[in-house]
Amino acid sequence: MSRVAYTLYRSLYRRLPPGWFRAIGASPILRSLRDRVLRPEGTPAIATGEVVFERARFSFSAPYRLLAQAQSRGIEASMCRFILRSMPHGAHAIDIGASYGFITCVLASNGANVLAIEQSPAIARVLAINATRVGARVLAIGVGDGGAGTTGLDDLRPLAPHVIKIDTDGTEIAILRGAIELIRVHRPLLIVEANGKQSEIIELLRPLGYSRFTDVAGGLPYSASNIVASPA
Repeated sequence: MSRVAYTLYRSLYRRLPPGWFRAIGASPILRSLRDRVLRPEGTPAIATGEVVFERARFSFSAPYRLLAQAQSRGIEASMCRFILRSMPHGAHAIDIGASYGFITCVLASNGANVLAIEQSPAIARVLAINATRVGARVLAIGVGDGGAGTTGLDDLRPLAPHVIKIDTDGTEIAILRGAIELIRVHRPLLIVEANGKQSEIIELLRPLGYSRFTDVAGGLPYSASNIVASPA
């Protein structure tokens, strides 16, 4: 049933104008049918399909909307391309807030050694399936500054990362504070979801030797959701 349902969903995703598709998704009249198909038993229905992105080809499991997006145009496509351009083959990367692992899969499929970290147990279970297919590692933990039940990256002592990507819906600064020594020693390229805290992120990183702050397109951080921090 899930394969048939996803095939129908993907067909609608590809053919309907985006505005129509969003309207259907938000319609209270269709809520019962939508929940029955997309959220059986109250959790997102998961489908699996082949994804081709740049030079990467991999099998990917995710909720219908994310899988359809991954197969259509990629997820965080600009960020993925930027990271691929920025790191050598075989380098280490840490994907914090990995979600279902699209970025992890793209990087690992292109030869990176990826540690994917995801706090949500339900999402981390699907992430682990995706990561296993491409040879990436997964930690299902909450990372932060080491307080309030979180683990700091400094405590994990991962292998020297070339890139760290952080997208955790508001706890990015705490994660950076918990990784001060790792950042100071290894000086990785940092890609951080800003959440309106660009100035705080820049203030935290400047004393650690970071002097260039852009977005993934090379523009100023204040017009973008992500800050790319490069060491001097």
